[in-house]
Amino acid sequence: MTKLCIDKINEAYIDVWDCKAELIIDGKSEKELRLKLSSEQKKALEKLKEYVIYTVNGGAINWSGQYYFDDFSTELLKKILAGELDALDAIEKPTDKDFEEKARKLIEEMEEEEWQTVYSSALAFGCANGCREFHYEEYLTKKDNKLILFDNGKAHHAICINPERKAIVISTEEAIQKLTDYLKALANKYNWTKTELKDFEIESSTTVIEVKYCQKHNVFYLNIFDNCPYCH
Repeated sequence: MTKLCIDKINEAYIDVWDCKAELIIDGKSEKELRLKLSSEQKKALEKLKEYVIYTVNGGAINWSGQYYFDDFSTELLKKILAGELDALDAIEKPTDKDFEEKARKLIEEMEEEEWQTVYSSALAFGCANGCREFHYEEYLTKKDNKLILFDNGKAHHAICINPERKAIVISTEEAIQKLTDYLKALANKYNWTKTELKDFEIESSTTVIEVKYCQKHNVFYLNIFDNCPYCH
């Protein structure tokens, strides 16, 4: 196993052209490096290149361009060059067990009035990022130590004239299953690995949007709306 110890990488990117991906490190081409690497390291580099293109940058091998490394993938690159191939375990695809365990952890740790999306028609129907149409979404929150499922009263690419918004109590196991399915949908769309799944947090902890409750109509809603949909 070749060990190339590189303490600092100023710039690393993948140059994609004509469905071919070449690694560039501080101006040096991959061809120069590959002469010094073992077959295992070369295979590891191919896996890392795929991760940087698809997961870090949301690109594809048939989209020509330059795909830059972030801090995490740069550290992985250093480890591969140093012969530490076990580092690639961090970018393995999550298993069904990984998704279920993550969902269970998040649900069990959810605090009062936190909220989390557990279904989005934008994912189910394969909408592109930035789609500005209306999407049906379901959310989970916790109130009085109970898990509540509520929705935004909209339909996929349509406005519900009289939305029948629900606010129902569901069991912990139902909540875990819904969140598990949602995490799988996110992973499929954004090419998540074990690292992205591990880093995922309850949505309310990553945004200033708050969940609101209308006592009069027993309706939960997010404060991106002016007020309860039934109040005038």
